[in-house]
Amino acid sequence: MATGRILPTRYDFSAYRTLLDLGGGSGGLAIGVTEECPHIHATVGDLPEVLAIAQRFIAETGANDRVSVMAADVLSGSINGSFDAVVMCNFIQVFSQDEARRAIKNVIKAVEPGGKLYIVGRVLDDDHLSPASALNSNLFFLNIYDGGQAHTERQHLEWSTDAGFESIKRDVMPDGRSVIVARRPL
Repeated sequence: MATGRILPTRYDFSAYRTLLDLGGGSGGLAIGVTEECPHIHATVGDLPEVLAIAQRFIAETGANDRVSVMAADVLSGSINGSFDAVVMCNFIQVFSQDEARRAIKNVIKAVEPGGKLYIVGRVLDDDHLSPASALNSNLFFLNIYDGGQAHTERQHLEWSTDAGFESIKRDVMPDGRSVIVARRPL
């Protein structure tokens, strides 16, 4: 929930009414965002087998009126609806380069024109040697996931540009994770 509480303090979420927490797992990010921004209705989109966990967590935190769930698969492009903002937090790194490119290409249709995509996670500098936290995570991803790895800033920029996003930038949060912010054109 911490990331969900932090993002609206770093970025202007005041115009958003809807948010998709794609690959949202337990729904913690969506819950955190709606606690900070009660005007937003958030949806947790994840694989069907994960949704029961999210539903339970949402109910336990009393967020049923602010957060809903839906089945979504970013690799197949199965994402229903469009949202003012889409957040992909800590999961793009489990994908190979080709899968990450496909995921970002598929997600643009879920972002309303003028809306934004926020990719939160460990991003390597283009030299592949820093920051240390992304390097350490990269070793973990390479050993645990087939094809998973911490991708570089340049890769995120290329994939986002190829998908049709614009105004792409990278910010580094105090905990060392990066936020790639990309806007869907009007």
